[in-house]
Amino acid sequence: MKVELHDRIADVDPARWDASGKDVFSNYAMLKALEEAHLPGVRMRYATLANASGDIVAAAPITRIDVDAEHLTHGAFRLLIRAVRKGYDRFLRTRLIVCGTPLSVGSPPVRNRNGVDRGLVLKQLAGILHELGDVEQAPWRVFKEFDAPQLPTAAHVLGNSGLKWLMAPSEPNASIPIYWTSFAEYLACLRSHYRYKIRTAARKMTKAGVTVQVTGLSDAYDDSLHDMYDAVLSRAAVQFERLTPQFFRCVGRAFGDAVRLLVFHRDRRAIGWVVLLFDGDTVYDLFHGIDYSENEETALYFNQLAEVLKLAIQCGARRLSLGQSTEIAKARFGARPVPLWIGLRHRSRTVTATLRRGQRVFFPEKSLPQRRVFRECRTQVPRS
Repeated sequence: MKVELHDRIADVDPARWDASGKDVFSNYAMLKALEEAHLPGVRMRYATLANASGDIVAAAPITRIDVDAEHLTHGAFRLLIRAVRKGYDRFLRTRLIVCGTPLSVGSPPVRNRNGVDRGLVLKQLAGILHELGDVEQAPWRVFKEFDAPQLPTAAHVLGNSGLKWLMAPSEPNASIPIYWTSFAEYLACLRSHYRYKIRTAARKMTKAGVTVQVTGLSDAYDDSLHDMYDAVLSRAAVQFERLTPQFFRCVGRAFGDAVRLLVFHRDRRAIGWVVLLFDGDTVYDLFHGIDYSENEETALYFNQLAEVLKLAIQCGARRLSLGQSTEIAKARFGARPVPLWIGLRHRSRTVTATLRRGQRVFFPEKSLPQRRVFRECRTQVPRS
């Protein structure tokens, strides 16, 4: 298997890159948009693995990113960081080399063709992360993120084969399989308590005079909307990347009608928005912006989720991915948790071993809400 590392996505043929896998968040268009966005503290490279015939059978974005570890953890590890920073403010303000994109969307770290030896691919990429970590002075090396079907191979290859990586739980994703042909049909399948919450929130929005507009992303996204993104990010329990206004405009140009912007207006002023990406029969709820001075009176965030689900149903989607965080609100719409894991190690074997021994304390698994949202409903069968 021939391994190459490229400094620019333009150095790889777009068709050959995209043929290496199906993940929309690491396809050529998305990576080009990320490059053009010039995210602060981020540098991207691109690994390709080719077979004897020269076909790319696996590919992965490799991201160097400067982070604050306090914003990536919760529980005892976050408390430890805060305690140490009382005497040493730079503690764990650090740098990562990541196999994967700098986007918190729960996407896999590697694009793989069917039939490729995925264990061998992970070994090769682990070697690249080790070498680049030294070059970039990045002590932490990370694969993000593996879902449950990918975890056994990753745990065996990275954790149990002598490489000694730590497999730690990440922020879970949330997903709703869509069975309904209309939003009214969806509401009819809810238990009365959850249907009441959605209708009550909708009445608050209507009473406040809020309207919803669906528009293109590249032309409509401006600095005032980005201020709302910053407001959401500043309140997020986990903060990995900080996106720029240019990123949203680049994504809008790259994906055209496949990406849409839902803008919530009150008195002709934007008070919130959502970016959606359409990929085949799946809709991805990517990013939100909220004017928090309007949030309580209009139940804005809750109504954003409702409008996203309504649009996904109208467009005939089979699945809605609601992304990571705010699990409780999403569970009230019937979202199911999708557990995710990262592969992690430090350049120091001692540090990695310490984290492994204290894994339950440093990386506690998040308790996921389990709610019986739906009643028995004859329409709740997969679409043909």
